[in-house]
Amino acid sequence: MAKVLGMAKRTYIDYEQYKIPLRIDKAFLFAECVGFSIDDIIFFDPDIHFKCS
Repeated sequence: MAKVLGMAKRTYIDYEQYKIPLRIDKAFLFAECVGFSIDDIIFFDPDIHFKCS
């Protein structure tokens, strides 16, 4: 996923571990890649999170 988003693996890991906030441009690209709406990314829903874990 890091490669698809055009970032270093370490940066992607930091996003996954909530160490740094996800930039909005990367959030749009991520949402497009995984088939979620941007609202699902920005307005976090724990039910969706646990389905993906």
